[in-house]
Amino acid sequence: MSHPAPGILCCPGAIFNGKPRAHLDAKTTGTLKKDQGYPLIKVCRKTEPAQIFKEFHETRNR
Repeated sequence: MSHPAPGILCCPGAIFNGKPRAHLDAKTTGTLKKDQGYPLIKVCRKTEPAQIFKEFHETRNR
């Protein structure tokens, strides 16, 4: 694996279980698609950042 120049951020090609990382496609990132019958999602308008960070940190460090 080649390393980028100092100061350039990069990401490993594999995730924790060895499977290839699913990189974003710059052409389609953020593209909206007509509803294809996917389940609805819940969007929270009010959050508790401290609680979210705590849960994220605990999950990441399992």
